[in-house]
Amino acid sequence: MGGVKGNLLSRLNILEGNHIPTMRSINIAGFKISDNSGSVFQMLYEDHRPFISTGSSKAAAAFRHQEADLLGQGKFMEAFDLTVDRVKAIHRDKYNDAMTQARDYYQKNIEPQLQQQLQQKQATQQKTN
Repeated sequence: MGGVKGNLLSRLNILEGNHIPTMRSINIAGFKISDNSGSVFQMLYEDHRPFISTGSSKAAAAFRHQEADLLGQGKFMEAFDLTVDRVKAIHRDKYNDAMTQARDYYQKNIEPQLQQQLQQKQATQQKTN
């Protein structure tokens, strides 16, 4: 239900994995995580398609930039929780178990990678200043 993208089942027009945080926001923030190793949770297709982080609308782009800003500041769990808070506001407890599984994976596997990349960026910036 939640965890690494590469291990979750997707079914066309039935189930989709929702990256949390979005891969686009991770890239905007300048981090490198492969799509298949990203943290996701399964959503029903009809819930995922209109969700704020999905698609090309101005609202979706603004949401992803908000996530990217938090990621760039090293606020990795705050970026994760943007999606959690939105999902809960719309779907209440429907996806809690899946998001908890995604959170566990994110904290153990993705957050350390992001932290390491941020430290490398900061060290590079200090050398150039």
